[in-house]
Amino acid sequence: MVQAGRGKLRKLLSAAILQGFGLPLILLPLLFLFVSDLVPQEGLQAALLFNVLRSLGGTAGLSAIETLDRFREQIRSNVLVEHIVIGAQTTVQHLDLLTSIVSGRSIGDAQATARATTLLSEAVQNQAQILGHADTLAALGATMLIAALFAFSMAPAGSGHPVERQSIPNK
Repeated sequence: MVQAGRGKLRKLLSAAILQGFGLPLILLPLLFLFVSDLVPQEGLQAALLFNVLRSLGGTAGLSAIETLDRFREQIRSNVLVEHIVIGAQTTVQHLDLLTSIVSGRSIGDAQATARATTLLSEAVQNQAQILGHADTLAALGATMLIAALFAFSMAPAGSGHPVERQSIPNK
């Protein structure tokens, strides 16, 4: 139990560290492209617009990824369940093995069979989750590759040095 907690903490920390290093690598170039041709008077509005769009994009992107992940998990679960044939020799052998494993902690054969069926169901669900996550990560990787190709094909955004524009003084 303690080892499982440490493993989850290690995964959480590694994801937080990756996000801590990766996020500036994405946001700083975007911010530079966004403000490269602005004059100082436009800074407040630009910062407001950038932060609003970043927040909305993060929310919409996260919900789209979660929906895709849930959808792919359901599809994978349906496919895996279709391949489990009740009464097939491999299914019966697997259930017999699981029943023998849990029979020492069960009261009677009916409870052992029910626990074995639950274990098989949980194994199918876990496998569907893993396959769904893999599909989602593949889709995200393809999206990032396409976005990188578009980014490399873009024309330069400007000189990088804004020209001072004449502003109309407030009356």
